[in-house]
Amino acid sequence: MISLSGDLAVAVGLAQNAALLAAGVVGIGLLRQRVEARWPTWALTLLMGGGFGLLGGFSMLSPGFVLGGFLIDMRNAMLALATLFGGPVAGLLAALLEIGFRLLIGGVGAKAGLLGIAIAWVVSFGFLWWLRFDCRAARYPTLAALGLAIGLSTTSSALFMPPVDFGFHLAWIGINAISVFAMSAILMHLQRRGAAVAATAESERVSRLLYEETPMMLMATADWGPVEAVSDRWLKTMGYRRDEVIGRTRDEFLSAESWRFLNQELKPRVDRGETVSDYEVQLKRKDGSLVDVRSVAVAYIDPVTGTRKGLTASIDQ
Repeated sequence: MISLSGDLAVAVGLAQNAALLAAGVVGIGLLRQRVEARWPTWALTLLMGGGFGLLGGFSMLSPGFVLGGFLIDMRNAMLALATLFGGPVAGLLAALLEIGFRLLIGGVGAKAGLLGIAIAWVVSFGFLWWLRFDCRAARYPTLAALGLAIGLSTTSSALFMPPVDFGFHLAWIGINAISVFAMSAILMHLQRRGAAVAATAESERVSRLLYEETPMMLMATADWGPVEAVSDRWLKTMGYRRDEVIGRTRDEFLSAESWRFLNQELKPRVDRGETVSDYEVQLKRKDGSLVDVRSVAVAYIDPVTGTRKGLTASIDQ
């Protein structure tokens, strides 16, 4: 078995601690994305405060550096995350959990540890207040400033410790600053990605709603092939349900004469990029009757998939 000692052991311990905590941060961030729209505010507060408080306690139970009873770990980073992204109540819950863990561990550095937790919560709350209680306003320089502020301010807890060398204080400041910045940046990235996905989904929902409820007969196809979408007006005029139309080909709803016109005369023009407007065709209703419509057709390339799409708008006469 390989035995590690000195600076190498410290570095390995910190790396292991950071890797496990980062996995926990990602897990909490992803879980919040999945439940944020469904859970009440109090439940989200419990998730953020309880989750990050437990991670902070885990950090103390497996510290990256122990020196004469003094722990150097990443509890303050977890507390900052709970406060900044979960709110002051979540931060307070995380602080109480971390205080409980620190009392459980005990040791000569217990008083200093409790003071450091309290100071970290106050500093994190101050930054949240500065952001007007909206963590979405945070930027990477803000996170770096928060980490440095927590690292510098919590060193005041050394008043309750026996004398330690200057290297201990530098390690404390550096680890707090780096861990707060890194962990906060991970959560901020997840939050922004989740917001972008939600905004895209909402935009697609609104666009589809407008498409389906517009007072015009609309049909969208995939490169003159399967029908991908139709408006409510199209369904009402033709007598179909939406599930009876999606996936079928456009040609199935054309009269024989209209099929020849569209495929032999209209389609080549649209494929060349022309927008063909004000042409007349006959569509077959579900009951077999025909309806005369005036239409406009255009082909375009979907910017997301890169595939050719066709869009037809019609007005029944």
